[in-house]
Amino acid sequence: MWHTVRRRRGRKLGPAVEVRIEIPENGIPVPATERGTGPVSMRSGDPVTLNDSRNTPGYVCGRIIAAYELIAAQVGQNLPLNDLNLSATHPVHTIPRLRAGQIRKALARTREQNPEGVARVEAYIADLVARLDHFPQSLDSEQRAEYVLGEAHQKVVGLPF
Repeated sequence: MWHTVRRRRGRKLGPAVEVRIEIPENGIPVPATERGTGPVSMRSGDPVTLNDSRNTPGYVCGRIIAAYELIAAQVGQNLPLNDLNLSATHPVHTIPRLRAGQIRKALARTREQNPEGVARVEAYIADLVARLDHFPQSLDSEQRAEYVLGEAHQKVVGLPF
């Protein structure tokens, strides 16, 4: 069974685009990439695992930012979107500033309720930072892809609170 979806691309981007989605017997749509027509096979249920041996600057910076986001979420805060966007391209400008400001305050609040957990998280982040000689000035496109991968992996795994 096929279902046709019309999507508007925006007033200045052009006319509506039709997309055909195959809907199997169980009623769950199957993306084109799963049917084998796309360049990547994205199967649901594949495990996302953290690669502890990967020490590329982009991957490690992505893991650090994800850890910072998880720490901020523990106290009900969100990291500024500008900082998150800038950290993906220029980590040297963002990561130390976040650590000195918002993350330090969030850890101080959490330390009151869970001092052992905060000590474990601080050691975990110190280990991640130690994997880098220095924070990179900028990340090229390949390193940005590693950054996104590291960020996603760290968010799935979480932190050792």
